[in-house]
Amino acid sequence: MARSFSDRQTELWAFIKRADRKNSKLAIFIHGWRGGYLSTWGDLAQYLEIHADTHDVFREWDYLFLGYETYSVSSLLDIAELVAERWSKASRGEPPFDQQYEKLALVGHSLGTLGIRQLLCALSIQPNGLLTAIKKVLLLGSPMNGSPLAGYADIGPLFDLFRGKVGALHPDSYQINDALRPDGQILKMLHTWNSTVRKNNYPNIPIKVVLGTNDRVVGPKGMTQWDGDTEVRTTPHSHSTLCKVPGGQTEALIIDELKGVLA
Repeated sequence: MARSFSDRQTELWAFIKRADRKNSKLAIFIHGWRGGYLSTWGDLAQYLEIHADTHDVFREWDYLFLGYETYSVSSLLDIAELVAERWSKASRGEPPFDQQYEKLALVGHSLGTLGIRQLLCALSIQPNGLLTAIKKVLLLGSPMNGSPLAGYADIGPLFDLFRGKVGALHPDSYQINDALRPDGQILKMLHTWNSTVRKNNYPNIPIKVVLGTNDRVVGPKGMTQWDGDTEVRTTPHSHSTLCKVPGGQTEALIIDELKGVLA
């Protein structure tokens, strides 16, 4: 068995699909604050390209890693709409997909987890059949109550410091900062929106949240379960190691969690 690996750096996405047959299940990964569509996950994409077809669970899925420029995101709806647009194309078999997908798993890290929550709440932007297609949602390092770093004037270097990332900062401001402020209005509205939708017409979608006890980006206030979350797990990881496969390794937290999500 073999996998094809398409990496579109200018379009900020990578797609790994089975080459010997057509799968009907697609897992979409969405990164967080100043992350990268591949770099956030370490060697996860390479692991799936090489090892997916040797595993009973992983071989049944194809994998899409989505990216965005943080400075260009003005609201959580921007992230939600990005995921919605790609799933809409995947479900219809439109380019870059050459087959129709029927089942979906969503995996988010950090800010990306809030974008996923926004998508699940915003019924008006959801493609037809989205909620019934979702098998499970995995949220890693989710700032469910904001980040203690969001109150600082220049949040970019601080997030990079605690995520272990070094690099030049983009000169533009980050409008999405407000979504990460503890007790901010955006998070309060999203929390209420989530509760309202869950109580009315939300399908029973399993949502698992994994938080690191050494995560200084999210902090201890992140340890809160939202309405509809089926499981919240804590593990002694930092914000960045929650979602990374270290170079050349075949064991990592994210690999174990994916096995449960995709099974």
